[in-house]
Amino acid sequence: MTKVKIVPKNPVSWLRTAFWTGAVIDGKAFLLFFFPGLLPNVTKYVFNIGIFDPYCNQAVLLRMLVALFDLGWTILLVWAALKPLERKGIMLITLFPIITGILILRITTTLNNTVSEAYLVTNVFFILIFIFFIYSYLINCNWVQKLL
Repeated sequence: MTKVKIVPKNPVSWLRTAFWTGAVIDGKAFLLFFFPGLLPNVTKYVFNIGIFDPYCNQAVLLRMLVALFDLGWTILLVWAALKPLERKGIMLITLFPIITGILILRITTTLNNTVSEAYLVTNVFFILIFIFFIYSYLINCNWVQKLL
């Protein structure tokens, strides 16, 4: 029987890819929140919201605040991608509470509201990203490599 190897030859490249993937996703989220009119259909289907009323100051300020957090996290993930092994702990705080929180909110929204098929597809996408991020982190942990 052939032994299946679940740790790739270069596990650091998986971690680097995970960081860059997160940076690209957050960079796009920044653009969608900061400029919601840029791609209104994407904003609607990804976040399950229409374009915010530009005259509602509270909604505009909240959207800008969320955009700034996304920009900050994008920069943090790019920084982590430059030295992924040394900064792999950032993956843990990306997974818990951020990605986990996003998944909980999206699943709760899906269960409590009528959502589009595109929103459901993005739910699956976030689940796959969650699994990819966990895998890329774990294969770079010494204690996991000893178990395998």
